[in-house]
Formats: sequence, structure tokens, C-alpha cells
Amino acid sequence: MIIPAHRDSRSGPGTTRAVRLAIGLVILFAALFVPVKQHLRAASVLWRLESSQQQNWMAKLGSDTVRLERGSIPAPVPIKARFYYPSRGNGGPVMIVLHGVHHLGIEEPRLVAFAEAMSSRGFQVITPELQDLADYRVTPATITTIGECARFVRQSTGKPAVIIGLSFAGGLALMAAAQPEWRDDIGMVVAVGAHDSLQRVLEFFATNQIETPSGKTFHLEAHVYGPLVAVYDYPQEFFSKADIPAALVTLKYLLWEDEARAKAEAVHLNPQGRQLMDLLFARRIDELSPIILRGIRKYKDEFARVSPQGSLAGLRAPVYLLHGAGDNIIPSTESEWLERDLPPGCLRQILISPALSHLDMNGASFWDKLKLVHFMSDLLRDAESISAAPSRRAGMENPKKTSRSIPAPRS
Repeated sequence: MIIPAHRDSRSGPGTTRAVRLAIGLVILFAALFVPVKQHLRAASVLWRLESSQQQNWMAKLGSDTVRLERGSIPAPVPIKARFYYPSRGNGGPVMIVLHGVHHLGIEEPRLVAFAEAMSSRGFQVITPELQDLADYRVTPATITTIGECARFVRQSTGKPAVIIGLSFAGGLALMAAAQPEWRDDIGMVVAVGAHDSLQRVLEFFATNQIETPSGKTFHLEAHVYGPLVAVYDYPQEFFSKADIPAALVTLKYLLWEDEARAKAEAVHLNPQGRQLMDLLFARRIDELSPIILRGIRKYKDEFARVSPQGSLAGLRAPVYLLHGAGDNIIPSTESEWLERDLPPGCLRQILISPALSHLDMNGASFWDKLKLVHFMSDLLRDAESISAAPSRRAGMENPKKTSRSIPAPRS
């Protein structure tokens, strides 16, 4: 709009008011357009994650088609990964999405849906295979894998990585970002349903009791998956040496929700081992609780090495914490503990939402969904900002290099 420097003799007070109103509307539209666009994009991502809504107009709003490539990330031990590229170009911001404890790893349908949803909105997405988490084990080796993936992104693009860690991967991503060797490679961490203390979560699996940072304790029925993981990770505390191989196979099938095959394997156990396994089949965890608790307390030093609690002093990256209010695998109180344990200035937002369970979308009120959309909108905005910012490790990149595309994966 061009406003003449002189006033036309025919202009009157009404014309002046009209011009001012028009200018005001233009300014208001400019102020609102970007936030509205960001919120619509965030809503579109969330709608796409609800299988019943995948075909509606909101799920398709502003989406791009996605190209998938399979390969590996170069590291001392190559890391198997999936690479998702938006079809309109490979130069968008880069995001690493980490799967949780699940045997399907990077093939897990919810992870695939999320990676596709983010890539369809312009992000280049990498989903690396975290082998120990895929085998239901939370180990320090996964922290190293996460750090190596972030280093690959920074060395390839000149920009720090944005990491979204799901479930236990969220806590491990925070620990990687706090380590001096990867601190400059990780520009932002989003922890979804993450843990702060592995020991506290395992004790919850055994007791159905969870402690809050305020010192209160409340009852929450743990998901049956939790005790199975505890027994699977420490079979020596529950089974004889001779029974451990058959017990591990049986437990693995139980974790895969294939009870028929689990029972077929359980016949190879000795009578004492079979009696204990029958308690797991019957979900009579209360009778196993004393054994589980005794084993957990025996390995507390080992759990500390994979717990953000007390290990985040070196963290500098901005952090978003998201947790389902009714999460009965990793209770939402763990995000409250993380909020307390993060260094000052790191937390951007925390949302404990009834719209989520652990990693699944729930039915919720309009306002709860709106809060989740707002959270996702801010998250996407900051993720793009981090990817566009200069690398904090000055001088390491070729200054003439302008492309921020992930290189083609190695097969």
C-alpha cells in the first residue's frame, strides 16, 4: 500500500479514519498470520497421528509427499537408520527422532507415522536404530549412539541437531546433550514421556506407587509391560542359570504380545522357573514385587548411569517436556522431576496433557487439544530457528557451504 505524501483536497475525516482502519487491519493480519499458520501446521501434524483422522482436510493441510531412504549413519559402528525427505527439496531443517523401548525399533508404526508427519511439513527426519532399546535394555551405549547421530548432522549440515526422544530415549537424549563431546552438536531436545530416574520408574513397576517432587506418593496401576521389562533385563535375579535362556525367549514373546508362543517356550523351564513364569502370565505382580525391588536396589549404581537425575549440569540446549497425564509406563511425575533437575534457563515449556497416554493420542477436551497444538506450534517454530542458526562450534564448517541437506545414506 502506497500512501501519498500530500492530502487530496477531497479527503475528509472519514477518509482518514478509513485509511487508518485499513492500515490497522493490515498490521493485525500480519501479526496474526504467522502464529495462525504455525498453529494450523501443528494441528495438521497431530491430526495426522490419529489414524481415524488421517484422511481429513486438516491432516492434509500444507503437507508434502515424503521420500524414504534406508541406509546407515557413519560412526565407529555404523548406525542403521531411516531418512525421510520432503519431496519439495532436501534443504529443510533436520530433526532426529528416537524410538522408545520396542522390538520394532525404527519400523514401529507410531514412530514411522510421526517421522512422516514431520517430514511432510518440511523437515528432513532421521530415525536411527537404537539396538539396546529395541532389545528392551536401557544402557549407556545408547547415549553414545545418540551423540554420534547428532555429530553426523552437524558435520553434514553445519547446524546442530534437533532431537525428539520418545519414552526412555527422551531421558537418554538429555544426557547426551549434557556431555561435553556432543554439547555443541545438539541444539534442542524434546523429551516425550521421558524418565528422570530409571530406578524410580522400575520401583513403580513393582509397587504401583509413584513419588512426586513435592514428596507425596500416590497409587497408579502400572502397565503390565513394565514388570516384564524389569524381569527380562535382570533374569539372573529371578531364574536359575540353566533356566535363563528359555526364560529370555519366553519373556521376549510376552513383550511382543505373543502369549501363545511365550507359553510354548515356557514348557522348557524347570518347575521352579515355570512357577515364577506362571505368575507373570497371570499378571500377579504383587507376589513378585519383593524380588523385583530387591534386584532393583542391587543395581542402583547401574541405573544412575542411564538416568538424567544428577547428570544434566552440562546441559545448554533448550528443552521441551511433553508427557501424557495418564501415562502408566513412565508416570508424568518423571517430567516434573526433570523440570526440577534441568539447569536454569534450559526449559522452554513443559506440558502434561490428558490428550496423551504414553505415546498415543487420547480423546480429550477441546481446550486440552488446543494446549497441545500450541505446544507443538512453539516446538516447530523453535526447531526451525535452531536449524537456521549458526553452529555454536565456530570454524568447523566450510563457510562456503550453504546446503543443509542430509547426505544420501550409506547402504
